[in-house]
Amino acid sequence: MTKQIHGTKYWTDLAQWWRKVAPPVRPSKSDIKIYERFLKKVIKNKKQPKILILGATPEMRDLAAKYRAETTVCDISLEMIIAMIQLMTHKKAGQKEVWVKASWVTVPLKHNYYDVILADGVICNIPWSEVNQWWKHLNQLLKPKGVFITRAFCFTSRNEIDKSLNNLIKKILKKRNPLATDFGQLKITLEIASYNSKTRTGSNAKYRELFFKHIENFSVFQTKANKIYRQLVKIYPPKPVKVWRIPTRAQREKEIKKYFKIIFGIPSPSFPTIPTIYLLKKK
Repeated sequence: MTKQIHGTKYWTDLAQWWRKVAPPVRPSKSDIKIYERFLKKVIKNKKQPKILILGATPEMRDLAAKYRAETTVCDISLEMIIAMIQLMTHKKAGQKEVWVKASWVTVPLKHNYYDVILADGVICNIPWSEVNQWWKHLNQLLKPKGVFITRAFCFTSRNEIDKSLNNLIKKILKKRNPLATDFGQLKITLEIASYNSKTRTGSNAKYRELFFKHIENFSVFQTKANKIYRQLVKIYPPKPVKVWRIPTRAQREKEIKKYFKIIFGIPSPSFPTIPTIYLLKKK
């Protein structure tokens, strides 16, 4: 996992940015309903379920708080964990969590301890070289009947991604005032479309190039195209180079099945063409 190289201000600013983010970049209320439905199946009749949360996502932490869980939050940045409390509904519950600053791949926690692991989009942040170690470690942290619930993004196919980009841009062009959700969908699709499977990176230049390439499919003035792009990058500034991991659906499910059984895989209501919400049971 990447070492923490940023200071407190970076993480505080990132938490404030989260306020402006819309689904599917962050989980939607409909996504959380699916998480909750899965969660209730597992923690039924448990007075205080033990839940591990990977990352500082406030929606995950609020869900654990709702069921009065013994909650452990693991992230590479304690500053991020603390800053995200301000975005929680159950702020007091956030103060009672156990916080662990560690890599998700090697987090030093007790084996066979947790009933549930919750996460959102973390699979893309696990390096290819460490992915098997990560899945194995999650398996070890869970109780024999424990589950992992997560939303996961994947690369579908070049044709599907191109089709999604065209449809999204067409939808945005028709609107006088596009919604934040429209830009969130466009951001994710552009990032996946600009992903280079050989270098395993995405780039700012490719991100922009793809947007304007697809704009050419429509009869639109350049000023309008520029305005839409400025709106997009104002909310979601692309990084010059982004190192991450976008497996195909087949790759993702192959690696999952080594250590987990897929109980459910439901398309995310906030963006059904790319992310899936999984209920995975420990093998």
